[in-house]
Amino acid sequence: MQEWIERTVESIEEITLSFDGVKKYYNSKHITFKFENQALFYIKIDKNQITLGCHKGYMLEDRFSFDYASKYMRHRYINTQNDFDKKFIREYVEGAIGCSIELNEKNRIRASLRRRNQ
Repeated sequence: MQEWIERTVESIEEITLSFDGVKKYYNSKHITFKFENQALFYIKIDKNQITLGCHKGYMLEDRFSFDYASKYMRHRYINTQNDFDKKFIREYVEGAIGCSIELNEKNRIRASLRRRNQ
């Protein structure tokens, strides 16, 4: 693994974990960051690049330029040191946390309504 990749991943982790309530989880293929049991994004490290898989990107897409978009996921690729943008990470995590809070609140309201209607 290239040294710039290690330094960049460390910076991403430091920025992300500076937000209260964000936790890091390891998988055999990537590192996932979650808030209130909802995935915010994952980091996949390859030999020559870093991939950020943004789970809440579809909810924030007009604010960010993503490199790839599917129905729900958005991806940002970091191919060189110069592609790393601390501001992007900070703003994305802030927005994704807001989306997680909103989605959790909607789920609580739905569950409450279901219980009342039973």
